[in-house]
Amino acid sequence: MNWQQFKSQYLVRFWAPLPAVIAAGILSTYYFGMTGTFWAVTGEFTRWGGHILQWLGFHPEQWGYF
Repeated sequence: MNWQQFKSQYLVRFWAPLPAVIAAGILSTYYFGMTGTFWAVTGEFTRWGGHILQWLGFHPEQWGYF
């Protein structure tokens, strides 16, 4: 398989949802294992959600992932 075939088959074409989620989970696991921290792809959503929870009276600043 040359570069053009690999690129068109795995990088350009859409993946089916299940293999994509499995691949993301495996990558996230390796990332956590190597760095000791979570994969913060959606870090801003976490931060915004945490601030909303603070406004509602929760204490997300005590949670490990906020």
